[in-house]
Amino acid sequence: MAALSSKRLDDRIKRVRRLVLDAFSKKHGDKPYRLMEPRHMRRLRDEKADRPEARIRW
Repeated sequence: MAALSSKRLDDRIKRVRRLVLDAFSKKHGDKPYRLMEPRHMRRLRDEKADRPEARIRW
C-alpha cells in the first residue's frame, strides 16, 4: 500500500515540477542562462517561498 501512495506522490511531484519549470521558462526563457548566478536563483526561490510547490525538494 505504501508503494502505491509513494507512486502517486511521485507522479504529483513530477507534474508540479513540470508546471513550475514551464512557468519559469515562459517568464525567463529569453534571458542568457550563462549570466545566471546563484544569487539570481536564490532570489527567484525566495519570491515563491509562500507557495505550496516551494516545499518540493528538487
